Parts: sequence; structure tokens; C-alpha cells
Amino acid sequence: MLQAIRRPLALLALVGALGAILLSYLTNNKELENHLFKQVQGKNNTVLFLSNSNLGYSNVHLATAFALLEKHPSVKIHYGMFEKLRPRVERVSEYGKRANPAAQPISIHLLHSEEYIVALKTRGVDPESSLITGPGWAGGAFFHRNFRWVLSPWLQEDHLDIYRDCADLINTIDPAVVVLDPILRPAIEATQDADRLYAVLSPNTFETFLKYQPWAKWLWKFPAVTTGYPYPLPWTYIPANIASWARLIYNIVTMDTAEARQFLKSKGIKDPLNFDEHHRVDSPWITQAMREAALPIEYLPPNVSAVGPIVFSAAPAEQQDAELAQWISTAPTVLINLGSMFMYTEERARAMAGGIKLVLDKTDVQVLWKIKKAGVYGDEFREELEGYVDEDRLRIESWLTVDPAALVYEENVVASVHHGGANCYHEALSAGIPHVILPLWADLFDFATYSEYYGIGVWACRPTTPDWTAEGIAEALLKVLDNGEAGVAMRAEARRLGEIARARPGRDAAAQIIADLAGTGK
Repeated sequence: MLQAIRRPLALLALVGALGAILLSYLTNNKELENHLFKQVQGKNNTVLFLSNSNLGYSNVHLATAFALLEKHPSVKIHYGMFEKLRPRVERVSEYGKRANPAAQPISIHLLHSEEYIVALKTRGVDPESSLITGPGWAGGAFFHRNFRWVLSPWLQEDHLDIYRDCADLINTIDPAVVVLDPILRPAIEATQDADRLYAVLSPNTFETFLKYQPWAKWLWKFPAVTTGYPYPLPWTYIPANIASWARLIYNIVTMDTAEARQFLKSKGIKDPLNFDEHHRVDSPWITQAMREAALPIEYLPPNVSAVGPIVFSAAPAEQQDAELAQWISTAPTVLINLGSMFMYTEERARAMAGGIKLVLDKTDVQVLWKIKKAGVYGDEFREELEGYVDEDRLRIESWLTVDPAALVYEENVVASVHHGGANCYHEALSAGIPHVILPLWADLFDFATYSEYYGIGVWACRPTTPDWTAEGIAEALLKVLDNGEAGVAMRAEARRLGEIARARPGRDAAAQIIADLAGTGK
């Protein structure tokens, strides 16, 4: 009986949510544009960065902090972070001082709690295993079911600890502007509760703003996140697209946050875990999206700045590892780097090794392959490649001695094989080289779709995603390397977009916005 009552209530809630969202989307929420929030004026030319440690999100913050040191030395930077990020912030500070001796070193402040990825794993969402899903309806189920934890995975006590650390930093430092990570929810709440001016700095592109598109185009024109559906969306995909959005909205509507909200409110947080406040129109939102290579939406809220790829490299490759740079200069080179979080199972290692062998057999390229193992297994997967290793046409490394952003800028790097992460995508985009993308979850499918839509890359192993085959990997790479009409056109378009991206580096544009905010306080 109880179950019979719950089902229609859940359906009613879903229909009501869809209706309310549809109404707001049809009007673009423009009534919000005139709504301003009070702000406390902070110390002039003082900036506080608050970010997670995972490089997928923090890279844009590190790159922008470097640009502030280099271009705006009068701005004093404070950085609130988890311990894991400390070495990278120290490195940014060091290289920023080298770039401009007038710059002030970054002041480091630690947040005393577990970082985002650790918290995510405690919730059963592990980027190395459970998060890996296929595209489409079935693949999106896990992501939709765990959307709450993706947005904010911390236990309520840890959430409170981070909030209090951030609130103390804001009160002590008195920054003119706080630069926020969109998935560091406690820091967002601490900043909003303190009525401080802030800017959200995001590695992702326009997916956040799909809801503002006229005529509910998020339902029938743009692929829903996690689906991997092609763009433009074929009409035959529209029912499945709507169903995917409906399931996500249902999971949001039925999200169980009442107990955590009550606890956090009792501790003084004004409006905890209110994900509707994720995007406020009174505060700048800076994205590394580049109009020429991102989801082609029609409307952006007026506070959103799309500055293009925000890429950081401490120094050119030859200054970081002269021997590796020399090796790259000897032949066209394919870089295989699937991001900082990804680890290879033995099955995936075998598939990649097989794909590499097929490509090396048929071309004159050389390959730099970064591989981190998931679990313990032997090196049998690489046995068929040892001849190429001996010839020095293949280098297999567990870590890279050069920043990936510097590697893709090397003249002889002709293709980037990556997982579809926002930073990998924009690094290759800025460098002007084509992509071979092996997406594994959620928004990674989006970047694989963009690469094919704009003719600058290939979604490898698409029929078997997220599983790989040697043949699928080789086929994608050979398309990119081919000297026929299609391959030449792909490389030419990648070069053209790279020239646009490099004309005004996104990190400099983001730093300019933040410096202006720090100088004016508004």
C-alpha cells in the first residue's frame, strides 16, 4: 500500500519539477539578472583562492594564479588548499617569481579535512573503478544515482570543518575577491555567508548553462550530460534524451539532504547544500570554454566569461627535461596521457599496447605512453612492444617529467590521446593538435562529441565504450595520422583553432578579470 502511494507521489514530484524547470528555462531566468546581493568590501588587491586538490579542477586555478603573478604583481595571492596540492602551489609561486621578480610569493593556508576524491571514494564513487560507465541510458544510471555526492561528497562533520576553515581565512585575510572551485561546496557557502565578492573559476564549458537556453532546447537539441549522444541531436534520440534528463531531475528532486542540512544549519551555515545557488548572477563565472570548440549554445548569462583554454606549464619542455625534449624532436610523436586520476587495469593496458603496436607497425611515428597501473600485475602486456622500446621509438613511463601542457606544445607532438577531461581537451586545443579520445564517464563523453563535431578529433572505440580494443585504438589514431584528405583537414582545423586559442591565452584573460575585481572590489 505504501509503495503504491509513493510511486504516484514521486511521479507528481518529477512532473512538477520538470514543469517548473521548463518554465524557468523558457524565460532564460532573465528576471534574476537585476537581482544583486550585498557585498562586504575587502582589502584592495588581495585575492583568496579556494580549490580542491584534484587536478581536473585545480589546474585552471593554478594557471590563473601563475598569470596573476606574472602579469599583475601588485596583487597579493592567498591560497586555501588541502595538503596534497601544496607542492603544486609552491611550484606555481616559484615559477611566478621567476617570470616576474616583482611578484609576491603565494601565501599557503591548509584546509584540515579530507580532499574531494577521498570523500568521493567513501561514498562509493571511485574515479578509478565505479565511476567508469558507458554512454547512453544505461551508462548514466550510476552517475545520476550518485549526483548528490559528485556535487558535494563530504560527511556533514567534514563539510563543517572545511566551511569553518574557509570562513576563518576569509575573516583573517579580508580578500577583495574570493576565487572559488565550483565543486568545493563548503567554500562557496562560507563565502556567500560572509557576503563576499567572489568569482567561480571552472574547467568545464557550457553544460552548466543549458537550462538557460530558449524553448527548452536542453531537452530536444543538446545531448544530456552522460549520454554521449551525437550533436546536433538526431530526432530519434530525443525521447531517450528527455528520459535521461527526467531521471537526473528525479534524483535531484528526491535527493536526501534533510538531515545534513539540518545539522549544518544548527552549526550556523545559512543555506547549506542548496545546489540552486550553484550559479548566482551577481558573481562572475569564468570558464575556459572557447566558443569555436564548445557546445554551441545560444544564450549565456551576462556574468559568464568564456576566456578560452586556461593552460599552465611551468616552463618549456626543454627546460624541464632536455633529454625528453630532444627525443621528441627526432620524429613525429604521439602523446598518450589519460589524466591524473586514471589507472590502467591489465585488460586496458593490453588493449592500449596492442593499439600502439599496430600504429608503430604502420607508421613512422614514435609514442610517449604514460601508464599507471590499477592494482598489481606483471608487465606481460608490453612484451610485444619491447622491440620498439629497444629502438627508442616507444617510451613507457609511470609519470611525466614535463608538464603535459608543455609536451603538447612541442612542435613534433602530432596527436594527443586522452580520456576527454576538460584540461586535456583544452591543452590539445590550445596547442593546435588533434585528439584521440577514450572517454570513460559522464562529461568525458561530451568532449569526445565536441572533438568529432568540430572535426578536430576521433572518439576511439565508440561502439565498445568504456571498453577498449587494440583495433579500435589503432583505427582512431590512424585516422588522425593519415595523410589523406580527411586526416589533413583534421590537422588543419586543429591548427586553426589553436591559433585562435593562443592569440589571447585564457589564463591571462581570467587573471585580468580577477585582478580587476581585486582592484575595484566589485
